[in-house]
Amino acid sequence: MRVMDQSQYGIIPAEEFRSRDGFSLLEAMRTGALPLAPIYETLGMHMTRVERGRVVVAAFPHRRFYSPVGSVHVGFSSGLLETALVSAVLSMLEPGEMCSPVEFKVNHVRQVLETTGTVEAIGTVLYRGRTVATADGKLVDGKGKLYAHASATCTISAAGESRKD
Repeated sequence: MRVMDQSQYGIIPAEEFRSRDGFSLLEAMRTGALPLAPIYETLGMHMTRVERGRVVVAAFPHRRFYSPVGSVHVGFSSGLLETALVSAVLSMLEPGEMCSPVEFKVNHVRQVLETTGTVEAIGTVLYRGRTVATADGKLVDGKGKLYAHASATCTISAAGESRKD
């Protein structure tokens, strides 16, 4: 895992975003050639694998993510899963295309604790059409134990339609 400093988080300029296919964009983010989105810093995420149609992000469930009930807030695992699912869709896009989630559903099946250790959100594309894509994913610990599963629907559009800097 690489150690990131604050300068390696940011928003990729719109022209850079439009000029690359989704896979090469994500791979450049994973290797540090392009900045990771600020949400990666907020949640302590790192992208561990990028394939066409499949992305894995990981993070450690630190105590700072705990809710009042004494376990990691579901927003932490939801954030990891949404990132993995939407990134999996992005990995399938051509230059000039972008995707936006329009539906996201997550089922949390057990509590995540600091003692759980690093968790991985694995997102996989199920369907990629011209204007819509769907993906599903799961949140697992280092032993493969399931903590949550999710699904997402994304619209696909031209990157210039809503991406403005």
